[in-house]
Amino acid sequence: MVAAAHVAEAADRPDLSAMLPEARVALADIGLLDGEAASQGDTWRNALRCGPSAGAAHASLTLRAFDALCEANMPARFGRLEVEDVVRFLKGVPRALRGWTW
Repeated sequence: MVAAAHVAEAADRPDLSAMLPEARVALADIGLLDGEAASQGDTWRNALRCGPSAGAAHASLTLRAFDALCEANMPARFGRLEVEDVVRFLKGVPRALRGWTW
């Protein structure tokens, strides 16, 4: 309901923090929410903790969010390497070097 209120730009809509971070990432990936609303750190954490007791709906939402995070953060696709994969990898090098302790 929170996502529907934001997509419809309803007045008095609840804060996005009321929504699961997995839902924010999945909706941002398909363009229904602003990418800034997505909390990637919380989504990674929840995806790693998702277990068999989560239920089918939550597990499928978590998988969708996990796929979106992998697509955005993996330097290359598995299998055949293409030019876009090399470009994506090279664009991530400065960020990786900033985190490297000399």
